[in-house]
Amino acid sequence: NGLPVFAWPSASGRAYDILWTSNLVAQPLAPLLTNMPATPPMNVYTDEVHGAENTGFYRIKVKLAP
Repeated sequence: NGLPVFAWPSASGRAYDILWTSNLVAQPLAPLLTNMPATPPMNVYTDEVHGAENTGFYRIKVKLAP
């Protein structure tokens, strides 16, 4: 399908934020998804918003679950 798909090991009691920017110098990372609950053993996210972009940068931020 050509959409960016990310998978990472997840842990109980954690939540994840997915952040994105098209330019690391000129733009801050913007949240695409916040407080995604952990689904051990693996979390998966598909970016259906920026799939047509030629460039972009992602960050997966882990924190304690709310």
